[in-house]
Amino acid sequence: MSESQGQQDEDKLSIPDVLPVLPLKDVVIYPFAVQPLGVGQERSIRLIDDVMRGDRLVVLVAQKSAEMEQAG
Repeated sequence: MSESQGQQDEDKLSIPDVLPVLPLKDVVIYPFAVQPLGVGQERSIRLIDDVMRGDRLVVLVAQKSAEMEQAG
């Protein structure tokens, strides 16, 4: 991909001001990485279902403490 093509693709990307956040335990997802993501908590499953029905954008963050049962 040429630099100008990459710039055009970047210009087309519209990121909303507010995005849903999914905290992750014991895993770090790096940008542009392809990795399976397992979710088990009911509210996390609902969040992913909503994201897939909408604009398909979500913020993934690594929890500092995996022992914390519910983040946020």
